[in-house]
Amino acid sequence: MNTKLELKKDLKSPWLLGILGTVLIAVIANIVLIFMSFNHPHSLVSKDYYEKGKEYFHTQADQKKAVKLLGYKLNLVVPEKPKVNVEEIIHLKVLDQKGNIVQSGEATLFVYRVDDTSKDFKINLHQDSHGEFVSRIKFPFPGTWDLIAQLTFAGEKLDVAERIFVEK
Repeated sequence: MNTKLELKKDLKSPWLLGILGTVLIAVIANIVLIFMSFNHPHSLVSKDYYEKGKEYFHTQADQKKAVKLLGYKLNLVVPEKPKVNVEEIIHLKVLDQKGNIVQSGEATLFVYRVDDTSKDFKINLHQDSHGEFVSRIKFPFPGTWDLIAQLTFAGEKLDVAERIFVEK
């Protein structure tokens, strides 16, 4: 009988109630976070991320060989401090092994939003009078963006990547 009274007394202790309350809150918070992660998956990862990753690293080795054999140099020139909704000009300079500007091929700029794949887009680059591939671009949101310029030339695909931060 004495142990039952002590147990009732212990259950009324503020220290024990505080510890049990803290554990209960932590368990409930984890259950809520797990539920939210299953119902609202994060959009940082594309649906076929594994295949894209494998393909990227295999094609990177091939591209490095092609660049070495062909002697091409790709240089993506981006604005130093781009701002939201301000039209900027992107340049892709492609030089051959002799340092001459490559005057043929097709270039595309893939623009990836790091934290939201629904905001990704692509732009076709056109050649200007100097032979550089250029395009105008407006970034609709501030934050970090990945730019990948891809040149298709002589049956090869070559690319160059750049990460930029767009200010408000």
